[in-house]
Amino acid sequence: MKVAAAVLVFAVLCLLGGSVAWLRASGTAEAPPDSSGADAALSDFLAQEPPAAGQLDLAGTYAGRRDLLDPRLALPAWHRFAREQAVAVHRATEACPPGEVPGDLDPALAKAVAWHRQTCAAAGAAGAAGAAGEGPPFDRAPFMHPSGRSYAALALARGVGDPAATNAWIRAHARSFHVLELAALDQAALDPDDRALAALPPHAWESLAHGDRLVLTPDSLVIADHGPLGLAALRIAPRAAWESFARRRSLALVARGRSALCGHRASPELCWETLTSAERNRGALVAWTTASALLVFAASLAVVVTYVIERRRMHADRIHVLRTLTHELRTPATSLRLDIEPLRAAYDQLPAGCQEPLLRISDGIERLHRVLHRSARYMALFETPGASREQLVNVRDVPSARAMFAELAEEWPEGVTLVDAPTDAALRTDPEWLGVAVRNLVENASRHGAPPIAVRWTFENDTLVVRVSDGGSSEGFSVRRAVAPYARHERSPGLGLGLAIVDRVARLLRGRLTHEPSPTVFELRLPARAEAGS
Repeated sequence: MKVAAAVLVFAVLCLLGGSVAWLRASGTAEAPPDSSGADAALSDFLAQEPPAAGQLDLAGTYAGRRDLLDPRLALPAWHRFAREQAVAVHRATEACPPGEVPGDLDPALAKAVAWHRQTCAAAGAAGAAGAAGEGPPFDRAPFMHPSGRSYAALALARGVGDPAATNAWIRAHARSFHVLELAALDQAALDPDDRALAALPPHAWESLAHGDRLVLTPDSLVIADHGPLGLAALRIAPRAAWESFARRRSLALVARGRSALCGHRASPELCWETLTSAERNRGALVAWTTASALLVFAASLAVVVTYVIERRRMHADRIHVLRTLTHELRTPATSLRLDIEPLRAAYDQLPAGCQEPLLRISDGIERLHRVLHRSARYMALFETPGASREQLVNVRDVPSARAMFAELAEEWPEGVTLVDAPTDAALRTDPEWLGVAVRNLVENASRHGAPPIAVRWTFENDTLVVRVSDGGSSEGFSVRRAVAPYARHERSPGLGLGLAIVDRVARLLRGRLTHEPSPTVFELRLPARAEAGS
């Protein structure tokens, strides 16, 4: 018990220490970094943590085909052209071969018609891919069909054939796909740079198209260089590596709305912030707090289990002592009863002055036998919690409740008033256990209450109600605590078993014990006509 309590105190101190550390670390607010500090941090990061995909030279790789980098061009573009021409081309390409179209078409629409005418004429998947390559070549603008798909993606959709040949075709024409289409391709057919571009989600490309220099994705940090013609180069680094580096520098890139305020913007979508000590050491603080909380829980559980075990051991020890005392007293009590029998037989021959003391001694011996008998039954309530009710209760018919209570009242202390019900009735119960319960309530009132003490009994339907009252007050009294075995006031002379016995008898007889504080009343309600559940 002491070891568990010491561990619990230690765990609570650790938990309090972690809480204080959280509060102190979270209470220091620092100014956001300036531009020079943020740029220096990025430069140091790129020097210490080379980007996973190196520097992607988009200006050179996508020279002359920058529309393949613009996410806005991956949407249907029929509305960009003159309405009459767009309608004519759309209707013409619904048939295969296409119908007649005006001669003065926009170059992008003219390429769409030529593409449709050649793919209609192509025979089979391989022919479609070949016609696409021989007709409007992929290395000549425009690269995007008015439907919002690249001509390379349209050719691939028609050219379904041998997987190995398809992957070789993708590898040869990867730069003719729009960047948003790369994610749908077989990644094994792409080189590392193309796989890095394919891993960027659409919202990242939208931010880059708007001119953002820094973009955060769930997996990476993207640093962009923009030239006169737009996006020129990308450096892509793992986000975990960046956040670990930034935490050491007390920095963080935090997502913000375009209208949100922050100390220093990194881009329209990101804001530079300075981390507090708590944010820098979050992992260690979380681990410390979690470990302390688990230790508190384990130590508390150990204290509770140890307390329960100790209480059970003390309970068993007390029962053992009581049983030993009862056993040891039974032998001299029996000897006294046998020794007094000759005197009782010669009662008439005794001097008149000895007759009255003999009767008192005889009554005392009989009372001692009754106490020993009851003690054995009391201990059966506490020592055999798993015993069945039939083993402990002897329910029988009692012809007269009034006669039963009159007999019980003979053993009560002086000054206790018995108030009978207006009408007598028969009942079915265990009168011996009922007498035990009422007697203990009366003795409890005599010891701890104030006069007058009264016992009232009556019937309510099929329920026997016994109320033991006194003139005292018991505000703040808890029946739940009082019915625990050996629960007693430190100045009380008893063992603390009285109300515990009454509560167990009440439950044994399918009843319940309640309490009223002012004036003090203990009420026992028991089934009187038949056993509950019988």
